[in-house]
Amino acid sequence: MAANDSEGLKYLLGLIEQSAPIDRVNFNEKENSKIEVATRTYYYDESDESKFEQKKVDGKTVFALPTMVFSEQMKNNKPAKPIAGYDKALLSKFVKVFFDQGKSDLKPQYNKELQTILNVLNNHPSLGIEISGFASSEGSEEANHVLSNKRAIAVLDFFNHQGVVRRRIVAKGYGATKNQEASKEEGRRVEVRVVALD
Repeated sequence: MAANDSEGLKYLLGLIEQSAPIDRVNFNEKENSKIEVATRTYYYDESDESKFEQKKVDGKTVFALPTMVFSEQMKNNKPAKPIAGYDKALLSKFVKVFFDQGKSDLKPQYNKELQTILNVLNNHPSLGIEISGFASSEGSEEANHVLSNKRAIAVLDFFNHQGVVRRRIVAKGYGATKNQEASKEEGRRVEVRVVALD
């Protein structure tokens, strides 16, 4: 939309006032004379260009954005002040979550235990968690690996949905438990440990 498109701006402001604006919009071009087809395409140019540049591609005007180098961006985003310390005893926080055979659904009975780990994370931004998923020895190696991953992701989702950012979580499925003495029930588990991010 052009900056000087007063009719378009008025239309947008009207949509903002509505409780469910998208439900009332008619997207049919033939019936709605206010709709224009966008004529600009934006993409990330995989070149060394460092500026915003207009180009012609297949007869269309294209606007190339500079390539972002993720590792450099992360260095720039580091906090200016060091993060406060923590009691080393917090690193002993550990929870086991058990699953039914062949299942990866997180049972609500574990919410309270997982909440104690969540409280530690909320109070200590320099800490994260390591989530390790396992399966019992039943089934094929490939199926057990997939299942252990799903179990780890189920626990990861619990923390992620509570606002813990992904960079503070390490999650991995390890397949069937290698310990021969472990029971089948013990094999169907996810272990959650508090870890230092540094």
